[in-house]
Amino acid sequence: LPILTYLNTSKKKLSEFKVIFEFGGGYGRFANLLFDAGFKGKYIIYDLPEYNLIQRYYLKSSPLKVKISLNEISNEENSISLISDFKSVQHKTFNPDLFIALWSFSEVPLSLRAELLSHIDVPANFLMAFQAKFEDIDNVDYFNNFSKNFSDSKITQVPMPVIDNYYFIGSKV
Repeated sequence: LPILTYLNTSKKKLSEFKVIFEFGGGYGRFANLLFDAGFKGKYIIYDLPEYNLIQRYYLKSSPLKVKISLNEISNEENSISLISDFKSVQHKTFNPDLFIALWSFSEVPLSLRAELLSHIDVPANFLMAFQAKFEDIDNVDYFNNFSKNFSDSKITQVPMPVIDNYYFIGSKV
């Protein structure tokens, strides 16, 4: 499981995080998993509008007792905010403690990566997963260069049993 790999590698605890930002949340299962594991803060998922609707349906159908908001960032603890507009993602809107992107960040064009990074500073704590190549993008090279932005993080790349897939883990030192 990605979160166990992160927690074991970083020596962090879920209780240390108040705000988690996930880029590309699939159908919402990872957010559900973290709340089931004891996360109590604000969870923000940035994704396509269609996926936000799927996430809202899945999360509302689950037994989670959290506030779910669509197209706005909740200020409440124990909440999940589903957003799809970069206007919602501003530096002053929130300050994530943990950034999660499980294959999503590595599967978008470099221009979209740059656009996201112009709206949010990736915090010193992050969990990403990526495959070595996506279309014509060398993700190994991209993430090696990307890691130079985090002098306040311990960076670890963990190979997965799946050929040419890696976890890219940063934990604040």
